[in-house]
Amino acid sequence: MENQSIIIQTTTSTDEEAKLIAQHLVKESLAACIHIYPVTSIYEWDKEICENEEFILSLKTTKSQKDEVFRQIKKLHSYELPELIYFPIKGSQNYLRWIIENSDGS
Repeated sequence: MENQSIIIQTTTSTDEEAKLIAQHLVKESLAACIHIYPVTSIYEWDKEICENEEFILSLKTTKSQKDEVFRQIKKLHSYELPELIYFPIKGSQNYLRWIIENSDGS
C-alpha cells in the first residue's frame, strides 16, 4: 500500500482557483483529500526574480491516478507552466487504504 500512495503538489495564484481544482479532483475521485496552504513564492521567471503570494495544493492520491490528475490540473490551471511534482508517502496502513479507496476515479 505504501508504494501506491503519493502526494501531488501544485500551486495557484488564487485561493478560488485552488478550491476549483481541489473540488473537481475530489468530486471525480481522483484525489482522496487536498490541503490548501497560503505561501510566499520567490522564483525566477523570464530572467526576473518574482515574489508572489500563492496557494499550495497538497493532493493525496495514488500512482495509478498521477497522469490523469496531472492532465486535469493542466486543463483547469491558469499558469503557463504549473508546478506538477509528486512524492511517495508512507504512513498508517488504514489511512493509506482510505487514500486508495477514495482515489479510484469512479
